[in-house]
Amino acid sequence: MVLLENALELKLSLRFMRQLRFCPPPGKVSQEHLKRCPYCQEFYDGEVDLLSEDQTVSSPVSHIVVPSPGQIWKTAEELSGYDEDYRYHNPALVLITEIIDEKIVRVALVHLEECLAFEGDVEVAPSVFAEMWNTFPLPVKYLGKYITSVTLPPVIHFADLAEPPTLVHYYFRKMEAEVAFYFVVKTWYEIIEEYDQDVADLITSQEDYFTVEGAELPENIPDILDRLALASPWDSSMAMAAADRSEELISVNVAVVSDAKISLRTALGYINFRHDDEKGLIIGGRVIGKFSSDAAIHALWKHRDTGEILARAELASFDPEDGFFRLVFPPLTYDDRKNGTIALLVCTRKT
Repeated sequence: MVLLENALELKLSLRFMRQLRFCPPPGKVSQEHLKRCPYCQEFYDGEVDLLSEDQTVSSPVSHIVVPSPGQIWKTAEELSGYDEDYRYHNPALVLITEIIDEKIVRVALVHLEECLAFEGDVEVAPSVFAEMWNTFPLPVKYLGKYITSVTLPPVIHFADLAEPPTLVHYYFRKMEAEVAFYFVVKTWYEIIEEYDQDVADLITSQEDYFTVEGAELPENIPDILDRLALASPWDSSMAMAAADRSEELISVNVAVVSDAKISLRTALGYINFRHDDEKGLIIGGRVIGKFSSDAAIHALWKHRDTGEILARAELASFDPEDGFFRLVFPPLTYDDRKNGTIALLVCTRKT
């Protein structure tokens, strides 16, 4: 239990970190941010220079220091900006934990608030804490300014952490995860160009950072994509009503990634090709909708009544431009074919 005399210090530290992470510098305060931020309302008292939409600030990358593990950098100004909740993400201190290749590094967020540090926040210098539970990939070009070098501690898996000791620590950890995820989403197109990854990879690799809206996910299923594919979105009645009219029509779950949120909804799809033999089940069709260029599809064959996963597609290809998909399932038993049905998930970023 946190003593009463420590509670005020915790709250003040959290307030400071929220201002440091999310309050824009003078000249970049938008009216929408001002409406939502009590700290900026208190500071500006209604007098504010509103953000100019075309205003940008560049910060040159240091060409003197070669990035390497153990270095602390400040992220470049180019990554700064508003998210969908009108929080302004300022440059942040990050610790390089790994060199992935010459273009991409993995980093951990760094903070300076000792009373907010707990398991997973490793002190790498006096009052300097690396969030070794909170690492993410970052293009080297967005390392704006070299600060110092420290001894690199080991990375800690988020799932291995204990529960936060107070609500203040809980909200701080949630906030820091959202900050990291902002940087991931901001640079994701550059990362996928390097590694040929898609939105399904993004959801899988950053699972701990997401909150899901639009459905309750089934429990006791370890894979996040399986859970999203098997969920029943709250808007599913219209698509299912349409699907009942013809066996060629299907209801498709669509996971829309935006900031640190996944909004789960349904879309209408149809199957225009089936081929089933001893080599496997091949299904082709189309999902109706507008999808990001890095959208991907995830496909299951599930029991029609129980929802049990009977098989996963060995191949699942998706064309985001027109929504066409092609799926290859392994050979199915007679009972699985008879009792099963397809469960589709399209993963896309907000367009």
